[in-house]
Amino acid sequence: TIESSDWPTGNSSHQVRARHKLALAVCESLKTTSSQDLLVSTFPLLCRLTNVANNNLREAAGQILSGINLADAISRERERAETAEAKAREIEEENNALLEEVDYLQVENEELQRQLAVFSESADFT
Repeated sequence: TIESSDWPTGNSSHQVRARHKLALAVCESLKTTSSQDLLVSTFPLLCRLTNVANNNLREAAGQILSGINLADAISRERERAETAEAKAREIEEENNALLEEVDYLQVENEELQRQLAVFSESADFT
């Protein structure tokens, strides 16, 4: 978090305030975005910010979180997954059909090769 050991050691109050200001600036920027994808991608970090000691930062993160439409994001991702799965099934079916066609053509080729050999043998005798 903003106050955790993720940052270099020596957490002076000046460094903590600087990190809070930076996080607040990022939150202010996020408040102006219309990209739900961006907001959803920052969701875990915003959740962590709701637990910091700085009231302004907690409130800013909370305001952004309240504007995220998770139901819509989840629905979009579910639709994307379903579309990808349908495409994968379609490609797998096409692949299976092509494999069957290759098998058929190999058998047909073997038969034609056999017929050619028989024809060549009979032509040699005449």
